Amino acid sequence: MPDFFLTRLLAAPITIEGTDKVVNTCSNTEGLLTTARLEIMELLNDQPGQDSDLLVFLDSKAFSSYPDLQLSFSHRVKKLRGIAHPRTELKLVLKLCVLECLTE
Repeated sequence: MPDFFLTRLLAAPITIEGTDKVVNTCSNTEGLLTTARLEIMELLNDQPGQDSDLLVFLDSKAFSSYPDLQLSFSHRVKKLRGIAHPRTELKLVLKLCVLECLTE
């Protein structure tokens, strides 16, 4: 059997809010995705029960006033002389955590 691993990502609850505006030569879509709890684990196929946390939040209270993850996004398209000029911005904010990097 080939050596491989699986990554499990669990997030709950997830909230997505956004707005979309179009004015003459410009369109703008903005939004925010948040998840109160986030878990990322490596599942080892050759060692059942030996799963490894890839992301561990240091404040592991069941209910916190800050979400584990916030992703804000903005996509703007301006048209100048008939040519579209798109611009996308992403901002990722994680609560204080430890991340285990995979190296091979």
